[in-house]
Amino acid sequence: MVILSSADAHAKYRVHVPADPVHQSLITDSQQRSWATVLEQCIPIDTREAPSESCLAAMEEYFLAEPVWDKGMYYYRDNIGYESLGSFSYGRLTDRDLVSALPFSAADFLDSLPLWRDIFDGNLKRRRETVLQVVSDSICMGLSSKKSKGVSEKLSTQCAARDLYKYTAYLDACSSATHRLYTLQHERTNLPWTNSKNPPTSYDISLRFIRSEIDDAEARTTAIRRMRRGYLLAYWTVQQCKSHGYILIPGLTSGSKTSDRQLLTWERLIPKHSSKRDDLKLLDLTYQRLMKIAAKSGDEWAIRSFDYRYSRGNEFKADWHQRFPILVHRWVGRHGKTENARRHQAKAYLMLKEQAGEEVAQLEYDPMELDEEIQYILDGGELSYPSSWVIRTEEQSP
Repeated sequence: MVILSSADAHAKYRVHVPADPVHQSLITDSQQRSWATVLEQCIPIDTREAPSESCLAAMEEYFLAEPVWDKGMYYYRDNIGYESLGSFSYGRLTDRDLVSALPFSAADFLDSLPLWRDIFDGNLKRRRETVLQVVSDSICMGLSSKKSKGVSEKLSTQCAARDLYKYTAYLDACSSATHRLYTLQHERTNLPWTNSKNPPTSYDISLRFIRSEIDDAEARTTAIRRMRRGYLLAYWTVQQCKSHGYILIPGLTSGSKTSDRQLLTWERLIPKHSSKRDDLKLLDLTYQRLMKIAAKSGDEWAIRSFDYRYSRGNEFKADWHQRFPILVHRWVGRHGKTENARRHQAKAYLMLKEQAGEEVAQLEYDPMELDEEIQYILDGGELSYPSSWVIRTEEQSP
């Protein structure tokens, strides 16, 4: 990854342009053609005006076929410019963009993965009712408690695991997009160089920053593409969400608020409408518990989307290790700063190489940078795990 310094006058702003989390080789030809159509129909973007019908149709075709886990492609930072979206938010869920916390990468695109058409599939009303039925089932709700043990796949049907995963993805998408669109469309009247009659929006200022401060042409093109996709995804998602609203798990409490079965609107999460602290907390609690139920009743998408920091259950992590060993090594090695973390990266690389081939493995890890750690694994070196992990079975060396 490259750090590109801005002009000397703005040296305090250093622009980080990370590599795309999804390699170009994993994007289908049809999606590349669809994106070209979006550019043709939607550019230039005017954040003060609604997109044309042809632009909306192009976005529909493109985004419905996009992976839910591809949200690391979208970056902005209002008046400063280009930075990871997850670095500032109005709450845990408002802009929780899972990719900022979870190590999604090329490895996840080798198997079945959720697309936006799986989330916005015309079944949101039915899915809300399913969620209310599941949370009234004491056995299913028991999976979200701290006393719950490992994965119980026999409860997958009873607890509607896949529907719960889809609903948590809906909550994540709608809450993030509602906040993102509000932020990007916000007019910046407090800057000395802006025109008070036609002040720029946060989106305008970010594009201005990118074009003036990123000297490297390839990095600048990448940043502009992400800005455009981020804004258009937010706009399209808000259109999918606004007519459906959301429900919370009844009986949750935060501050002076207690949730019930009422259908709520996404507009209540826009900063200018309320302080949102309790609303966000209730939404986040709902998200966490539904995701935990879906993961602990065995849904693959939920397990691969699960933030293990939400669970201290050793048995669950052990079951996770048995089913998704590469994912576990990627998790433990995701920061890569310690010797043990790098060894887990090496283990993940070798397992990914064996499963999918060297070309795919190198989309995630550079073996030249892990040369010593790879040799350590090949020589039969042992790995250590955080104390919160229990490993039941010995792994075979690749």
